[in-house]
Amino acid sequence: MSITTGSSATERNLQDAVLNCLRREKVSVIVHLLNGGQVHGTIRGFDRYVILVESGERLQMVYKHAVSYIEPMKHIGDLLRREMRREREASQSKA
Repeated sequence: MSITTGSSATERNLQDAVLNCLRREKVSVIVHLLNGGQVHGTIRGFDRYVILVESGERLQMVYKHAVSYIEPMKHIGDLLRREMRREREASQSKA
């Protein structure tokens, strides 16, 4: 999979594709924070600034600027390719 970066719109689209893939497929993740903390759970939603992570009956709002990286608990390569294709087709149909 080739990824082109450079514009903030492209980077946001890649970020959205990954987060959407993890959310749609309910993939368990570990959100690693800059302060060394970890949040375990599944991604329930996100916007430009925050990610909602559900763990059991707890829902935590994590600010994106506090995230070091997100570790999926399963391989998402094929799922991500499908998600990126879906987003590309949706953006082309709007144009």
